[in-house]
Amino acid sequence: MKELIFTTRHEVVSEVTGKIIDDCMFEDTKNIFDMESFISIAKKKLFAIDKSETIIIYASGLKILMQATYIAWMYLKFAPGSLGGYDMYPGRLIFAHHDNETNRYRLFDAVTGEEYRASDFSEEE
Repeated sequence: MKELIFTTRHEVVSEVTGKIIDDCMFEDTKNIFDMESFISIAKKKLFAIDKSETIIIYASGLKILMQATYIAWMYLKFAPGSLGGYDMYPGRLIFAHHDNETNRYRLFDAVTGEEYRASDFSEEE
């Protein structure tokens, strides 16, 4: 399992480990509509992670970063050599969304929308 944050604008504590997450995907977000650059950065970051890993990304308020990350992840899933759905890499992409009522993060599969509990990932560490 790999946990990331989009930016360092907010301190984020892992729902799984309870530790502060400092591995950041996007260091520079000054030009917030530079989708091409964001996709490129996300590809580099995601392609460096083992393809069988579950990736949990704690989403900040910059929605464009989420879209760029999802696009990059699709490139990873359908990388050359995969057979378009029949032979995709096994890893999952999970987006962690902050719940203001509980002040915790809720974990949702980026493809299916299935919600997970933090304990679902404790064995993957």
